[in-house]
Amino acid sequence: YHGDAAVTARGLGTEAGASVDIVFSNIVSDAGGGVPDMRWDGLPLRDGQFGTDDVLFWRDGDGEYGYFPSDSFGAAAQGSIFGQTYGTEHDEVGGLFHRDGIAGAFAARREP
Repeated sequence: YHGDAAVTARGLGTEAGASVDIVFSNIVSDAGGGVPDMRWDGLPLRDGQFGTDDVLFWRDGDGEYGYFPSDSFGAAAQGSIFGQTYGTEHDEVGGLFHRDGIAGAFAARREP
């Protein structure tokens, strides 16, 4: 499968906190046939990481948290996504997802 990834960060530097919206569109199988768009909205962005609640592996009483190290992502994480920013300017993002029987990776770079 291949397609387009759009990652939008909102609320950077605000008191309410930042969040990430992700849309995968124009998904096509190399064997032919398309797949409906996949979308995740309002994923909290913290310390350059974001993901669905089911890949959150701990949270303490002070609101501290952590995402899975990477060894537990698979069929049990149906509908899940995890990503993080990269680069000194946080201008790149990459991650993993699993939805609708498709597990894969994504990457995007900030448009100038």
